[in-house]
Amino acid sequence: MSLELFVDPSCPFTWRTAQWAVAASRATGRELVLRPLSLAIVNEGNADVPAEYAERHQAGRRVLRVLERVRATDGDAAALGLYLAAGRRCHEEGDTRFAGLADALAEAGLGAAALDAADDPEADKPLLVALDEARALLDEAPGSPVLSFPAHGRGFWGPILGAVPSEGDGVAMLEALDGLAAVPAFAQVKGPARSS
Repeated sequence: MSLELFVDPSCPFTWRTAQWAVAASRATGRELVLRPLSLAIVNEGNADVPAEYAERHQAGRRVLRVLERVRATDGDAAALGLYLAAGRRCHEEGDTRFAGLADALAEAGLGAAALDAADDPEADKPLLVALDEARALLDEAPGSPVLSFPAHGRGFWGPILGAVPSEGDGVAMLEALDGLAAVPAFAQVKGPARSS
């Protein structure tokens, strides 16, 4: 069974969710496919987004363009490797504008050819397709991340994590979400935005 996680690399909440999803999918033998979800595109024309966030979202958009070029040429596993390398640099080392994107490509074992996509507006096409798919899963404009269970034809905004759970808790959480996705009547659950 596979999972799809729609991500914006500039989002710190998504970074924690991605770390959980990678660990939980590996522990359960599930395939994890990352899909782009550009917050820059979602928020185009929204004057309420602070300038600092808008700049980070635009930097994330450049990474997503490159990530999708990598997926087209090298496959899903290579795209995941690039996301993890770029995400670590952004969220753990402070490269919030992804200035080290070429280094992230090298760390993921990829060449620099895909960097051409970073500033190519035509490279937004797969981002727009994925955004439409995320919208269809949620029946609304999505935020990042969105977790999809293709076997059930369902997806959810989030999960938003205060911290990356232990492997055992992460597996339990994935199994619980998979169970909820299998129930057609289930729509949403929301709790406080904090962890204990």
